[in-house]
Amino acid sequence: MIKPGDSTSLSFSVIPRLNAAGRMGDAMLALNLLLEDDTNRAQDIAADLEAVNSQRRAIEAELAESATLQAQRDLSGATSAYCSW
Repeated sequence: MIKPGDSTSLSFSVIPRLNAAGRMGDAMLALNLLLEDDTNRAQDIAADLEAVNSQRRAIEAELAESATLQAQRDLSGATSAYCSW
């Protein structure tokens, strides 16, 4: 639960989820949450933002894994080329 005025909660919980919406191509979702007056609707939008953030994290993890594998292949090739001199 987010405490009023808790900058740590904002920095590590709310703001990344708002940012994820824009990164994933739908910044209006974050804006709609910020402008929503109805608590129930705001909770629904917050749940949607959580889903978008989870999707962003999954994609980010896939990209990191792919980059790591590519770097390992490149490093392996560079080491092989060096050893063949």
